[in-house]
Amino acid sequence: IDNDCDGNILESFPDFDSDGDPDCIDPPPTGSIFITEVLQNPDSVGDLLGEWFEIHNSGLLDVDLIDWTITDFGTDYDVIIGSLVIPAGGYLVLGNNYDPSSNGGTAIDYALSSTTLGNASDELILTNSAGQVMDSLIWDNGNTFPDPSGAAMALSPDFTDASSNDLGSNWCASTAIFGAGDLGTPGAAN
Repeated sequence: IDNDCDGNILESFPDFDSDGDPDCIDPPPTGSIFITEVLQNPDSVGDLLGEWFEIHNSGLLDVDLIDWTITDFGTDYDVIIGSLVIPAGGYLVLGNNYDPSSNGGTAIDYALSSTTLGNASDELILTNSAGQVMDSLIWDNGNTFPDPSGAAMALSPDFTDASSNDLGSNWCASTAIFGAGDLGTPGAAN
């Protein structure tokens, strides 16, 4: 059985839930994959070069995000094409530019083609391949969420789940310098 949908039947892990389907097409538990950091207004480079967001897998299994979608309430719509595995306990960074020399020094795990992040107010909706919304985030021009320039909005490490990240009071502006000088912790715990 090809348990991780990589085309190889010699696998390093079994079909853990024994349902006969590869684990990569079994939806992960609701709330186990969620948004933890958003750089919607970089200072070191322009928005179209340096925007990114980070997701975290708090579950016990690696999850392949193939065919997951990233949308908002407007026209943003991206589908993850090909295998993109977020390891158990790990992080992935999705942005609009793979090149660290022009994106502010961020290691991007997956480049989006049509998703942009509004500086003041916007949304991100992460939906799995079965059509189940795994997480959504709605920031609000500084009313309850931070509205930094040159710093990522970061979910407090005290509130790391898909429900807690809905509350603006659980977010702050990041203070760790990375790459070309913006603030954030892309690909790592906040």
